[in-house]
Amino acid sequence: MNEAIQRSYLAAMGIQSWSLRSAVDSESIDLECIEEPQLDQEPQLEQEPQPDREPQLAQKSPVAQEPQPDKKSQLEVKIDTIQKKLQEKSLQEKSLQVFSDNSNSELQQTINHCQKCPSRQNRIHALGGQGNHDAQVFIIGDAPNAEEDRSDHYLSGQSGTLFQAMLSAIGLEDNNYYTGLIKCFSMTDFIVREQDIDNCLPYLHCQIENIKPSVLFVLGAFAAQNLLKSSQSFNALRGKIHNLSINNKNYSVIVSYHPAYLLRNPLYKKESLKDLIMLKKLLQK
Repeated sequence: MNEAIQRSYLAAMGIQSWSLRSAVDSESIDLECIEEPQLDQEPQLEQEPQPDREPQLAQKSPVAQEPQPDKKSQLEVKIDTIQKKLQEKSLQEKSLQVFSDNSNSELQQTINHCQKCPSRQNRIHALGGQGNHDAQVFIIGDAPNAEEDRSDHYLSGQSGTLFQAMLSAIGLEDNNYYTGLIKCFSMTDFIVREQDIDNCLPYLHCQIENIKPSVLFVLGAFAAQNLLKSSQSFNALRGKIHNLSINNKNYSVIVSYHPAYLLRNPLYKKESLKDLIMLKKLLQK
């Protein structure tokens, strides 16, 4: 096959034909068979994908965008803001002052001199309660810990700051009274006996009758199960409104997490906020 026929076949297949000028007469070259290289198109076909651009395109698309399950709600942000402010010395002292207003009533004096539980006679203080004596919300925890025993008020330290921030976020920072199911700390016996509960329960009932709250807000499984005399699990007790009768008077009861537990398990703060919202709605009825 001569060179002219070969070049015509190559041109028909779209293949460029190149020849040295010294070997081919310039007048015999078919200019229609020579195409200019498409520099603006070929690099696009051969270009490697840009992996750093793909996530940007996916994020711009509302369909491909992933949901944000850990995004904080407005109430959670509000609680965090209040908590940071309460950690400042002046505001923290003010918040503790609200929770340290122990009454010098006859009932408090009786609690102070109580010696019914042998294992709790080595306490430093007997914690009656603190807060607003005209409060709508009566908050009940379990037994005081060592720090609370030393400071003579419930919810001292970080747990108190957190709980005060949560109450402030829903506008109940001054509309609550806090006490414990058990009034004294024990340095030797960390297991609460049924007799201890029976000894303290009359004091608790008297406090509730004196304050006349609208709702009892109970913190933790121990306090909830013993106050309601229920064998149900903590999760079964949460999320509903219970009724408790004390001396022929009915009280609404809501069960929630203890703030000390929330410090160890912060993911449960959202669940605790649901309980606070339920409490707020119940007060508005």
